[in-house]
Amino acid sequence: MRTIAVPEKTPPPDQAVPPLPVADEPPPPDPPVPAAPATAGPLHLKWPDVVDQVKSRNGLLGSALGSAHPLAIEDQVLIVAFATEFNRNSAEKPTNRQLIERAFERVFGTAYRLRCTVSSGTEAGVGGLLDDPVINYATRTFGGQPKRVTDN
Repeated sequence: MRTIAVPEKTPPPDQAVPPLPVADEPPPPDPPVPAAPATAGPLHLKWPDVVDQVKSRNGLLGSALGSAHPLAIEDQVLIVAFATEFNRNSAEKPTNRQLIERAFERVFGTAYRLRCTVSSGTEAGVGGLLDDPVINYATRTFGGQPKRVTDN
């Protein structure tokens, strides 16, 4: 192997880089940041973390919860809107309810009771139907558009 010497480039004297100043004292530490309350910030920002917690324990329930959205917290009650009645009923089963409440407590640091509703208005239209993982899969697999049937 052959070694080649490469001369170091030094800046001309008029372009010399000044040495960094050396401080006698270290900079003062940053002031401590007070801990934020568990529900600080919008509820929907941490909702995906709750969904991930549930998915890690129950994939089907996590998918149903992924199409839901939290509406509010009132008097230690978490109100969540689901796209379909089926998903709401699934979430209200005692074991599933407990799983969702525990996941929410892990993410937000405070225990809340779960209250489930079904989305209304335009959210419950075709877009709401496509939020259901089973309907979404069937639509992608077989084509077509789902329709909500009402008793009139």
